[in-house]
Amino acid sequence: MDNMPENLKAIMKLKSKFEKDLRRKGINIESKKQKTVERANIEIKYISVPIDDVQTIVDLNYYDFKNNNLELARHIEKLLANKPKNSYINQLAVVHLLREEYEEVKELLDNPSFPEDYFNLGMAKMMLHEKDAYEFAEDAVKRFPNNKYTNLLLAMNAVYNGDYFKAYKAVEEAARGSNDPLLHFILSLYDKDYIKAKEYLSKVFLQGKVKYVASIYQGYLHFLSQEGDKLYQMRKNFENDIPCSNCLLRYSKLKSNVPPDYCKFWKVLESFEYETAGRFETEMKLPEQSIISFLGFYNYNNEEKANKSFEEISDMFGEVRVVFFPNDSHVKGLKTFTMEPIKNGKIAKLFGPGVYQKIKNVIQRLESKEGVRYDFALDLPFYEGIRMLFGWRTCQLYFTGEDSNE
Repeated sequence: MDNMPENLKAIMKLKSKFEKDLRRKGINIESKKQKTVERANIEIKYISVPIDDVQTIVDLNYYDFKNNNLELARHIEKLLANKPKNSYINQLAVVHLLREEYEEVKELLDNPSFPEDYFNLGMAKMMLHEKDAYEFAEDAVKRFPNNKYTNLLLAMNAVYNGDYFKAYKAVEEAARGSNDPLLHFILSLYDKDYIKAKEYLSKVFLQGKVKYVASIYQGYLHFLSQEGDKLYQMRKNFENDIPCSNCLLRYSKLKSNVPPDYCKFWKVLESFEYETAGRFETEMKLPEQSIISFLGFYNYNNEEKANKSFEEISDMFGEVRVVFFPNDSHVKGLKTFTMEPIKNGKIAKLFGPGVYQKIKNVIQRLESKEGVRYDFALDLPFYEGIRMLFGWRTCQLYFTGEDSNE
C-alpha cells in the first residue's frame, strides 16, 4: 500500500472503513460477494408458453421459436405437473413429439376425436415416415373440412413432399376456417402480394403472441419487396443459430451461420447460388432439382427433357409465372437462381405441355418487336414461408427420422 498513489490510498481507506461499519451491523460482505459471482455464472433461458393455448407444434412455434426441443419438453412437463392429464392430452402429445417418442403419441391418441388429436397423431405418423401418413391427413380433412389444424396437417405433409401448391391450398382452407392473420400473411407472401402481406403482418404484430418467427417473416418481406435497407437495419436479430434466420440472411446475401444438415432450404439456396454461373451440374435429392434440370435442358436445347422437367415444376407450384426482361446473356434463365425481384419485367403464366417452345416463341416475339435480346426467369412463389410455419424443429425431427429410416 506504500507504493499506491495518494488518491487510491484514500479510496482504499474509505472502503476499509465502510466494510468495518457493515460488519459491525452484522452484514457479511464476503458471502454477498460470493453469491453475486454464483448468479453471474448461471445461464437463464427465458421460456414463456401458455399451456392452455399450446396443443400442437404450430401453436408452440407461435410462442417459442428459439429454445430447443428438449428444453421446451421439460418446461411443458413442469407446467403439466399439477394439471389433470386427461384434460391436457395434446399438450402431453407435444412433449412426446419434441422428444421423438412417436409411438407414445400413437398410443396416447389411438382413438382421435378432435382436430388437434388428428394433427398430433398425424404428425407422429409423418415423423415415422409411415406410408399412410398423407392419406391419414386427407382423411382428417374429410372429417373436419373447415378446421385449421386438420388442414395444416395436410399442408405439412404436402410441403415436406414438395407439393407446394397443395400445401398452399390447404393453408388457404386453414386461414378461411380460423381467420388467423399469420396464415393470411403466408398466403400473401407466397403470392408475392406485398401490400396485402404488410397489412396482415401488422395484424400479426398487433396480436402480440407470434413474435420472433414474425420478425423472420418480416425480414423476408423486406427483401422480397425490395426494402433491403430495412432488412439490413434489423439483421442483428437474425445473427444466431436458428436455421430459418440463417436462411433469411443467405437468401438476402448477408453474412450468416451455416445451419445443420436438416435445413433443406439452405441446400436449395446453396445449389442455386452455385448455379448462377450456368453450370447446371448440381444434383440435390430435393424436388427443387427439377428447376435446375429444366434450365439446363432448356439451354442445351433438349426440348423433350425440358418439358418433362417443367411438368414436375408445375406439379410443385401449379401455374408458374415466367418473367421476360431485356438481357444480353446467351445462357437463359439464370436470374431464376437469384430469387430476387425483377423490375419492369413482362409476366406470363405458363402451364401445360410444350412450355419449352412457348418460352422460345415469347422471346422471339419480344426481340423482333423491341430489337433487343431478351431473357427469362421462373418467378417462383415464396413457398418456404409455408414450411416455416411448422418451424425448424419440424425439419429437424422429420429429416433426422428420414436419415435413420434409410
